[in-house]
Amino acid sequence: LQIEVPAKTILTLLRMMQSLHLDPLSEEIGFTQYDDGHWQVFITIEGCSKLLNQHPQFNGLVFNQADTLVDGVPEWIECSIYRRDRIMPITVREYLMEVRSEKEIWQKMPRRMLRHRTLQQCVRLAMG
Repeated sequence: LQIEVPAKTILTLLRMMQSLHLDPLSEEIGFTQYDDGHWQVFITIEGCSKLLNQHPQFNGLVFNQADTLVDGVPEWIECSIYRRDRIMPITVREYLMEVRSEKEIWQKMPRRMLRHRTLQQCVRLAMG
């Protein structure tokens, strides 16, 4: 494939790959172009899982979800990550209405995508 990715985006990808030891060939990190033409590097759920499980302070995680549903999907999902060096867990709650996308994957697997978004944000705060 021939796509014209800005040099700044490629440089950001390379720096993140090196500093976080993530592999784009294993789909741990990548980049995407939004409808407005803007490019962004992102860490996939595989990359988040790798970062989390390799972190020496990782001591488990728990998911909770709302009892209230929106179109059959929990209104929110919460992730708590426990670290060995902290007394309290780091907890993040993501709301479906704030993160839902029109992309096909969100139509097919909305619960999984909401859980993934919640985990990604919690890993960012707890381990980043």
